Amino acid sequence: AYLPISPRLRLKEPLKDPLIEDQEVKFYWNQQVQQDKWFIDEMDKQIGKPMDPKCRISIGIPSYMEGKNIFRTLEAFTEQQDIDPNEFEIIVFENHPASKKRDNTEEEIQKFQKRYPQLKVHHIYFLFHEIVPMGTLRKIVADLGLKRRMESKKADPNQDFIIATNDADSYGMKDKA
Repeated sequence: AYLPISPRLRLKEPLKDPLIEDQEVKFYWNQQVQQDKWFIDEMDKQIGKPMDPKCRISIGIPSYMEGKNIFRTLEAFTEQQDIDPNEFEIIVFENHPASKKRDNTEEEIQKFQKRYPQLKVHHIYFLFHEIVPMGTLRKIVADLGLKRRMESKKADPNQDFIIATNDADSYGMKDKA
């Protein structure tokens, strides 16, 4: 779906003032159709707790039948250096079409959460009627991160906020790829 860009980016001359995160996020959020906002709200309810005020990075991971990979993928985040675990959260969006049986992704995420309780790993789940394009799934996790940031009690409102997405099977690179 096409969403208009911020009017502040359509200028014919360079910006004189920096963009203001809260204004840009609200502009983007207000362009969403009501059904999409409702869906993001429902996904946020599954998390059930607000974003940590210190959080400055939201990492979304769409996961479709990735029970065999998700633990190793999440484990890569345990080795982050020079960042407090409260400064980032990971949202794993487990999804699959109704035509497929659910795998053990949820159990693997729970196992990870028990082993690494210091990391904020949230699991959300939705059963779709059909396979959903990866771009749509990435938009959902990005929009959820934005919504959570928009509603958070930011420790430093002037600090930049980063949204990233990752694949559920990105747990390592081959030496000779």
